[in-house]
Amino acid sequence: MAPKPAKQVAKTVQAQGSTSLHLQPHPTTILTTPPVSKLPTCPTCTHFHADNITLQRDLTTLQDQLETYNLDTSRAAALESQLTTLQAAHSALESDFKRLEKQYEKEHKLLEEVVDENLDMTDELMEAKTKCYNQKVQTQTVERKLEEVKVELRQAEQQVKALEAQVEALKEAKGKLEMILGSEEAVEAFRVDGPVEEVEDIILAAAERVMAVRKQREQERIDVLSAKVTMLVLFVVVVGGCVVFA
Repeated sequence: MAPKPAKQVAKTVQAQGSTSLHLQPHPTTILTTPPVSKLPTCPTCTHFHADNITLQRDLTTLQDQLETYNLDTSRAAALESQLTTLQAAHSALESDFKRLEKQYEKEHKLLEEVVDENLDMTDELMEAKTKCYNQKVQTQTVERKLEEVKVELRQAEQQVKALEAQVEALKEAKGKLEMILGSEEAVEAFRVDGPVEEVEDIILAAAERVMAVRKQREQERIDVLSAKVTMLVLFVVVVGGCVVFA
């Protein structure tokens, strides 16, 4: 049987308490629980006593429910406070997330620009490397040509030295010939090209003649030189004979 509400129990006690149908004396109040040995034997009091026990049990239940409600209310307040704190933290996190997202987009754009610049610099670097390689190839080609020119220059120097030696030999031969013939006009008489005024021209002409004879007609040069020597000996003999007979 479910417990009666407190207001209904109070009305029942008040309605029944207004009667005077008591069989024997009993305590002035029936709201307290007397000892078992002193329980009233009055049916009305016994009835009231049972209702009092039920009322106290209901009151205890209500007190327990009130304490539970207070605890639940405290927990609800704490949970609400935690919820408020979490909502504030959530708002702060959302704000930080938006800020970080904007920062990420900004840094991503900067990174893309840096990547584009690096790509451009890479292209320029490749072009510079290509130009450097081409210049290196050209430099190597120039160096090879320079070595060839140096070789040719050394050969020309050797030829010049040989020509200088030939010129010196021709000078020496000319001096000896002048000593034998006694004058420069006699030397010019043996020249095919005619008289020459400058000694340098004589040397150059003689060198050219010697080089031409060596390349084209070596044997003819020998014959011509032999003939000239023969004529020179005859001329010396004639001159010596004239001197002797004089």
